[in-house]
Amino acid sequence: MVVGYARVSTPEQKLESQIDLLKNAGCDKISSDIASGTRDDMKGPNEMLKYMRKGDTVLTYKNDRVFRSLKNMVELIDRFNEATSLLLV
Repeated sequence: MVVGYARVSTPEQKLESQIDLLKNAGCDKISSDIASGTRDDMKGPNEMLKYMRKGDTVLTYKNDRVFRSLKNMVELIDRFNEATSLLLV
């Protein structure tokens, strides 16, 4: 399964363009958040972990949509790998 993630920082920004790009790229399921990238309580990544399986692929519009910092990137990739052994592209 190809899983997508979209995030905008404020309600004034629109998720639709990111979601359209992810759908066109073949995402079967897309999680999203409207939250500042500095927050560590975003529901989207946790939502993805619930339905992802081994071999799934994660797509984002840009990596900074899902990762808040280098430290967060390493932690989140570790969580994905522990839960699913997936490939991030």
